[in-house]
Amino acid sequence: MYERDEQDTQVLVLSKQIDPSSYASATNTNNAITAATNKEKQGYVAVIYAGTDDFRSVLTDTNILTKTFGPTSENGTHPFVPHDDIRVHAGFNNAVFKHDLFKRINHQLQLIKGDNPNYRLLTTGHSLGAADAILTAVALKLQDEWKDELVLSINYGCPKTGNRAWRDFVNEMDGLGIWRVVNGLDLAARLPGPSFHHVGHTLQMDGNMARAFWLHAGDKKLGFRGVSFAWNTLPYAFAPVAAYEHLISHYIRYLEERCAKDPDIFYVDSFETIDDGGHSDDSIPDAVDDDDAWMPDDLIDIDIEYTKQYLHLVRQEASDKLYQSLDATVIADA
Repeated sequence: MYERDEQDTQVLVLSKQIDPSSYASATNTNNAITAATNKEKQGYVAVIYAGTDDFRSVLTDTNILTKTFGPTSENGTHPFVPHDDIRVHAGFNNAVFKHDLFKRINHQLQLIKGDNPNYRLLTTGHSLGAADAILTAVALKLQDEWKDELVLSINYGCPKTGNRAWRDFVNEMDGLGIWRVVNGLDLAARLPGPSFHHVGHTLQMDGNMARAFWLHAGDKKLGFRGVSFAWNTLPYAFAPVAAYEHLISHYIRYLEERCAKDPDIFYVDSFETIDDGGHSDDSIPDAVDDDDAWMPDDLIDIDIEYTKQYLHLVRQEASDKLYQSLDATVIADA
């Protein structure tokens, strides 16, 4: 399935069969061994959303426009959530649920999974597509046909998607795994403003290592660290570069040239712990909230300006030659 609507939402549903024996040879997990001996077909079905260059329109409305998550029924109710205070950015919600797009996606998944019950169920996307992928994963998990299925969303450069009630609602769902990959100082991953929150785990890919943060904010009781105050603030000090790191080509470059070649350093197999960070138990609250780890108020209004710089950089990126030739002067001009 492929669709592109008048909102410029682009979604692709595809499936891929994987040879169980090759999967097992590449891993050492019990699941892989089970897969190798299982006669049923292994593979995945994925819902993939494209990003968009029109980031300005989303951010212009983002601080004032939210809506209750999911579709709205004919009588004005919201069947996907227990109460209407669970709100997400209206643009993301419209992209997934307007014109019954989600219904068509779900129908295609049922057809594929009906013939391939062992296929894993994934959603993914970059930028605004990443946000759409998260909303889709949550919506799928709420359907009766997938309530016992593990639903995974692995996405890249995702902005914050909803309010605090949304964050709590999603993070408490069983059988739903959300993994947000963030490239360095990617500015889009720190947007929109402080009234919005991230859901799921953060995989932070930096120049010297890759790290994983449990549900982004950490959990003192479980011993997991959250992201630092600088995670939110530092990209604004290097905004043009931070915007440039949002480009999908830079995510691909990191995965190919670092993760794949040196997984011991640039891949993750555990979450950051409080002990790893050299902190005592009393030095970290139960959950470091985005409201407590954000930028000064006078910086909030500059989101749009830096996003315009991002758009300029998108148009400039014709080849790797530009990336390689960037210096301080070029960055400043951008």
